Amino acid sequence: MYQWTKSYLHNRKARVLVDGHCGRKVLLRQGVPQGGVLSPTLFILFINDLVPELPKGVQAALYADDLVLWCSEEYATTATYRMQLALEKVAAWAEDWCVTINREKTTATLFTLSAKATPGKLTLGDTPLKFEDQQTYLGVTYDKRMTWKQHIMNAEGKARRKLNIMRKLAGSHWGANEKILKSVYQGTVRPHLEYGSSSWATAAKTHQQALDKVQNQALRIITGAMKSTPIQKMEQVTGIPPLSKRRDCKTMVQATKYQCTHDHPMSDRLKKMSSGRLKRSSFALEARALQKKHQTEMPELVEPPSFSLDAPPWEDRQGNLDIQTSVPYLTTKDEQSNVTSSSPSSWRSQRLHNQSSTGDKCCCFLQLLSTAV
Repeated sequence: MYQWTKSYLHNRKARVLVDGHCGRKVLLRQGVPQGGVLSPTLFILFINDLVPELPKGVQAALYADDLVLWCSEEYATTATYRMQLALEKVAAWAEDWCVTINREKTTATLFTLSAKATPGKLTLGDTPLKFEDQQTYLGVTYDKRMTWKQHIMNAEGKARRKLNIMRKLAGSHWGANEKILKSVYQGTVRPHLEYGSSSWATAAKTHQQALDKVQNQALRIITGAMKSTPIQKMEQVTGIPPLSKRRDCKTMVQATKYQCTHDHPMSDRLKKMSSGRLKRSSFALEARALQKKHQTEMPELVEPPSFSLDAPPWEDRQGNLDIQTSVPYLTTKDEQSNVTSSSPSSWRSQRLHNQSSTGDKCCCFLQLLSTAV
């Protein structure tokens, strides 16, 4: 396995082709082949030992090459001290394994409800990190007071720009029908309104209503209704439920996933009662309130999926398999007929002859071969 992996990665070269002229070959000394099936697995094996080296109290999340570190403490100075130790570990790991960190994209944010707390100084190597009021990770924007206002504003702006597509389709000379407009809304507009909704479930109702207004405009475009038409009637006609119900459903589904994953940190948090020290809601409070509200409609017990290894191996169930070790009607080169050994274009031109002489099954096989060639 080691030799095979080494042969897969070692001595890879690449060159650029422009207008039929090739550049010189460049030896690729690092990285994995882009688009390779094994590339994600090999990269995970390479970077996965970074997280265990982090100091106590600092948590991390890795998605491909995107790394986020956070530390939750009572005092900002304590959190800053722990984060600085983590950054030193990351810099040492990157130097040992010849990895270059983009210091311009590496920023920090102090999440706090206190107006008096000030961020300390963090450095990555010799470069001081910039502090920003918000961070975007995997498409979700986190502001320093966790109001989710900026994320919802961005989502609203993206969705409203996609509404122009629906207006063009509805107002064109041929006019798109309700089915097409509904598909466009569900496929291009609504995903922006719902992305990461289980994360920002604690956002203020006024912020969430801004997204509901976008769906209301889409419903009027789909149905062609006037502004005085009740929203509930348009939802019934189109079969599109309110965004609030879909957000509640996604929150309960996410909470159930946490409860089924016993080693997840959120699993214990959902079981424990919140202290209520802060006058702010949380995902655990929102999820418990929804579960209590829909208690009669939910199953009594939800268990994680179990996998059994007692099933018989695949080799014991081959009674219905017919394994062919040779290609039908193909023999050695000297024994092949003119029809069989002809070019792919000849195979297509003599399709009717193949059907009459060798049967439909052989004709389909030759047609697949001609496509592959």
